[in-house]
Amino acid sequence: MPFAIITRFNLIPQVQANIVGKTIDAIRDSATYARDYAKTIAPVDTGAFRASLYVNGPNDESDYGERTAAAIELRPNARIVPELKAASLDPQVDRLRDRLGRFSLPEAVISSSVEYSLYLEEGTVHSSPRPTLRPAALVAEQRFKALMAEVAD
Repeated sequence: MPFAIITRFNLIPQVQANIVGKTIDAIRDSATYARDYAKTIAPVDTGAFRASLYVNGPNDESDYGERTAAAIELRPNARIVPELKAASLDPQVDRLRDRLGRFSLPEAVISSSVEYSLYLEEGTVHSSPRPTLRPAALVAEQRFKALMAEVAD
């Protein structure tokens, strides 16, 4: 008994675009949440470290310049480190590439623009670690999973 399937509407491209858009929104939301959470637990001396916390990505979005300026205003002699960049769009192939040039999925980076943030996070021989970014990433991971569960539904 033969049968035929007739496709009257192909909504697969729209569904795919919707999933990608919601995934990028979830990445952006989780990264911003991580940065804001890190600010609440950050050790404060001058406030420059807290002010220097930035988000780069997704889609070449960044508040590095604004956050770095705020940190310099609070601590003018702070050494500034270059911005860590998330994957960005390669217009020649219309795909994302990471900083090593490999194809990538949407991503975001949460970091600090002041050099001494590494010493706060990891500690030194003179001071114990005061982690900020690691705990923020763990909290944001849970938020991201919940947001992605909504996308899957």
